[in-house]
Amino acid sequence: MGNFLNACKSQLSTPQNEQTSTSEFNKHNDDYNYLIKIVLAGDKMVGKSQFAQRISGKSFSEQYKRTIGVEFCSKIFNEKELDGVKLQLWDMDSRLSNTSSIPLNQQYYKGAIAVLLLYDVTNRESYDSIDNWITEIKKYSNPNVQIYLIGNKIDLPRIVELNDGTQKAEQHGIRYFEVSCKESDICQAMADILRDSKKSWIF
Repeated sequence: MGNFLNACKSQLSTPQNEQTSTSEFNKHNDDYNYLIKIVLAGDKMVGKSQFAQRISGKSFSEQYKRTIGVEFCSKIFNEKELDGVKLQLWDMDSRLSNTSSIPLNQQYYKGAIAVLLLYDVTNRESYDSIDNWITEIKKYSNPNVQIYLIGNKIDLPRIVELNDGTQKAEQHGIRYFEVSCKESDICQAMADILRDSKKSWIF
């Protein structure tokens, strides 16, 4: 596991010329004006990678592909209120968080203006771990980070009801969304989250 963690450290650095922070966003004269970093969190197999793939324009795949280390995708929005905003969405293998590696977790959450915490509505265990994930997010993120709880796989027979998700979000004072990475318009859902999170953007 130690070698695995060391191999992943290099992947946690923001790509050159795309450094982000909550106090200052890079401005560019090219295809976008502002770079926004958002990270994904949640148990394995809740659909984080599928969520990221849909954002990047790829179609839904039934085949499970495990994230190795840290991956990210980007999308430029040209919609109203988001014109010129480039989203950088980060996805980390759940095994990294479970190792309690402080440097890795700090680098992953560093500079993120929001965290999307996903759980699987067909898997009660992923719902039961929400409290632990929120504790980790608050420990390693900046104090003003926006947390969004997202119930995924609503196209399937569910075990966790809508009311469970909304109550959990209310308990923590965060927003709640439900999606299906297979059937929902994930890019539109992401645009709604970006608009909602603008209150935490500091230029």
